[in-house]
Amino acid sequence: MEAIPSRFLEWLGGGPFLDVICPIRENRGVVAQRIASLDHSEIAGERIVSLDALELVRGGLLYAADALSPAHEIFQQDHTNLGSYWHGMMHRREGDFGNACYWFRMAGKIAPLDEIPGFDPVAFTTRCSRSRMPDSKLAEIQRQEWVVLMTHCLKLAVADR
Repeated sequence: MEAIPSRFLEWLGGGPFLDVICPIRENRGVVAQRIASLDHSEIAGERIVSLDALELVRGGLLYAADALSPAHEIFQQDHTNLGSYWHGMMHRREGDFGNACYWFRMAGKIAPLDEIPGFDPVAFTTRCSRSRMPDSKLAEIQRQEWVVLMTHCLKLAVADR
């Protein structure tokens, strides 16, 4: 797995992120506002080749910052397989597990996720729906999924990445 740019982690506050499957409340604070207001070059530099993929990156940052509403809006507007997959992830974070599975099925196979051994988004979502307590193993899988998708979307968005 490739590393996420350090500036992304700084924007997320430098601390733990995606450490719970379903956040108790949505982040409407400074972190979410900062990410939402970033211009394209701040996110990706000057070698942008796909604004659509770059918006998925912004949505992924908002998702990781627990800014669920603006992330959901971005994912809902992208009608590609990747947009559908992110949309499924969004519903899982909202606790809408059945709808999440629907979107994962709509998305179909997302090849980069093969980097996570044995990963199946529907089976993972089912595990999440059955977990009543915070689970660090599930949170770690969620972070791996996020890293893989963010890295993939960055490759699609930026030349020579």
